[in-house]
This record gives sequence, structure tokens and C-alpha cells, in this order.
Amino acid sequence: MRLNHIILAILISLILSIHLAKADDLQDKQEPYKAAAQRVIDKCWAISQEDRDSGVTERMRYGTWDTARCLRDHILFLSETILFEGNQDKQTEVKENLENIINGYGKLYWALGNENNACKTSCGTIEHITHNYVISHALGEILHDFYRKIDRYKADFPPIDTIKQEVKITP
Repeated sequence: MRLNHIILAILISLILSIHLAKADDLQDKQEPYKAAAQRVIDKCWAISQEDRDSGVTERMRYGTWDTARCLRDHILFLSETILFEGNQDKQTEVKENLENIINGYGKLYWALGNENNACKTSCGTIEHITHNYVISHALGEILHDFYRKIDRYKADFPPIDTIKQEVKITP
């Protein structure tokens, strides 16, 4: 009887591990855009690493803002050169919507961190950075979505690996 339980446990473990391996393989095949998007996100965070690690609130704040601008610029690059190439109206709309998202998130998280009733004098200097950090993460999610669309319709768009991965910052 005990041997039957051991054999059953081994069989269940094998079946489960095969199922999980197939699920991981399927996910990797379905979502190759994630690696391309993550490369850009990592580059954008890397450009501000020194400032974010400085321990100086102002430098940390501008560092996280540099990351947000880098992500925004790459989203606009994808909009102008691939997703909405030749469609100036849509490119303008994307740019305006990104600015609305940045301003909306920024103002909301600035107020939440620095202007709420619980912080009569100050909630601390970390709250002077949080809004840019939240903006950067939101833009990272949008960037993932742009790459997902590019990958999903790859018959109409160049493969992700041929997309220019240059990361540049504009003021």
C-alpha cells in the first residue's frame, strides 16, 4: 500500500512538472515582446541610477524624472516610426494622452504624498520623489503594451529585434 502512494506521488509530480514546463514554454513563445520592452525599461532606469543612488533628494527626484522622460520618448518613437507611422493626427493624440497621464499621475501622487491632511508639516522627502517613480512605472506598463501590439501584428510590423533600441532623453 505504501509503495502505491509513493508511485502515485511520483507520477503526480512528473505530470505537474511536465505541465508547468509546457506552460512556461508556451508563455515564452506567446510573449517575446516582454524581453524587448524590458531592455528599454532597464536602459531608462540605468541612465538615472547614479542620481537615484545619490541620497540627495533633488538628484533622486530628477533621476526618476529622467527615467520617466526616457520611457516617454521611446513610446513616442514607437508611435511615430511603427504603430502610427504616417498618421500625424494619431501621433499627436498619443503625445497629448501621454502628457495627460504624466500630469495626472504626477499631480495625484504629489498631492497624496505631500498635501494630505495627515502631513501637516511634511511627510518626508521621499514623498518628493514618489510621484516620478509612479509615473515611470506607469510608462513602463504602456511601453510593454506598445511592444505587445507590435509583436502581435508582426506581419504588418518589423520584428521586434529590428526595432531601434536607442534610448535618448529630450528636455
